[in-house]
Amino acid sequence: AYSHKGSVIGIPSGFPSLDRLTTGFKNGDMIVLAARPSQGKTSLAMTIAEYVAVDQKIPTGILSLEMTSVSLIKRMLAARSDVDGHHLMSGKLGQSEIATLTKNAAIINASPLVIDQPAAMSASELRATSRHMKYKYGIKFLIIDYLQLMHAKADSRVNEVSKMSAAVKSVAKELNIPVLVLSQLSRKIEDQTRNPRLSDLRDSGSIEQDADIVAFLHRQGEGNMVDLIIAKHRNGPCGSIALEFVPQLTKFKTPKFNVDTT
Repeated sequence: AYSHKGSVIGIPSGFPSLDRLTTGFKNGDMIVLAARPSQGKTSLAMTIAEYVAVDQKIPTGILSLEMTSVSLIKRMLAARSDVDGHHLMSGKLGQSEIATLTKNAAIINASPLVIDQPAAMSASELRATSRHMKYKYGIKFLIIDYLQLMHAKADSRVNEVSKMSAAVKSVAKELNIPVLVLSQLSRKIEDQTRNPRLSDLRDSGSIEQDADIVAFLHRQGEGNMVDLIIAKHRNGPCGSIALEFVPQLTKFKTPKFNVDTT
């Protein structure tokens, strides 16, 4: 840490304000990114994945229980090429856009990115798949989308999610890599005008106990500005970071005038 002089010592996210707070995602850490549906959890995770795997050339694995690998790659391709995602899906493309997409498709294809799209996943399957990605592809970062879609044998939903949360933390420690896992927030937050709290994590209190970092996505009104709230940081400060969502590209970026509070 001293040799890095306070700079990023873990895996960078691509967002300078977030990296200043966390100094990067550390090996063995479980990072939880939580929000209500359609708030941009997957978009932010894919923005981070693109930076880590494509720009930094760090082997990255994605376990997508919600979306197909084709859909995820199309999102990444549109975002990286600055091409409207709807135009990409519908084929309404100009020659210059096709050339840009072709170029970036080759770049993404050459990156150390591995995507698996299981229809369902248990704790044992999570461990087996993660080990396979680690030992065959050498992944150094894992993203799981998302926690509540996994399952385990338990007598209640709370205990089931608790088991899956423990399994995610176990994978991070065993493989000695950071694991970013997406999670849902409780519906009750939609009826209240406040920022999310740790108690809003859906179905289980174990998530906040297992996680090393818990971050919430919280939209500011009807615009595209979004707060990324670091509500728990086991080994560092908490704070709030302003991000800007670009809907036509389904990606996040640092606003021109970004102010973070630590």
